[in-house]
Amino acid sequence: MTQQRKPRLKNNTPYPVSGNARKRHTADFLGISDATLNRWEKAGKLPKSFELEKGLSVFDAAEIRAWVESKKAQREVA
Repeated sequence: MTQQRKPRLKNNTPYPVSGNARKRHTADFLGISDATLNRWEKAGKLPKSFELEKGLSVFDAAEIRAWVESKKAQREVA
C-alpha cells in the first residue's frame, strides 16, 4: 500500500507589495506549483529570483506584481 503525500498548506498571508517574497509564497500568489515556478524562472518567463543567503532564494515582490500587471495588460490588448 502506498502512502499519499499530504498537500502542502498555502500561505495565507497577503503577498507583499514591496520587499522580498520566498519562492513558495510567490508560487501561491501566482496560483502555480513550486515546480512550475522553477520551470518558468529557468525558461525566463518571469523575473529572476536572487539568493539572500545560501539556500534562501527570494523574488522582488514589486517585480512580480509588475510582471502580473504586464500580463494582464497583454491579455486586454489581445
